[in-house]
Amino acid sequence: MKDGHRSGSFDHTGLRADPSGVMPIPQLIQLAEEGMIGKVNHRHFSVMGSILAPIRFVKKTIPEIIQKLKEDNVQIALLIPV
Repeated sequence: MKDGHRSGSFDHTGLRADPSGVMPIPQLIQLAEEGMIGKVNHRHFSVMGSILAPIRFVKKTIPEIIQKLKEDNVQIALLIPV
């Protein structure tokens, strides 16, 4: 898995203005501190929309992500379409 991605066809203006709109980590940490949810996992995944090799993504990347979530004993995943 790669640790970053870039796309010239995606407007990053909103993301730069408010990164929490895509990855609301500070808000989730606050909810955990308030006891509203359990703890927030130490790692997070982001998947870009312009996937050039969808079959490889489904057969290789998704199982890798699932395995890491299982290793971390994650019980719920928050999916945020952007």
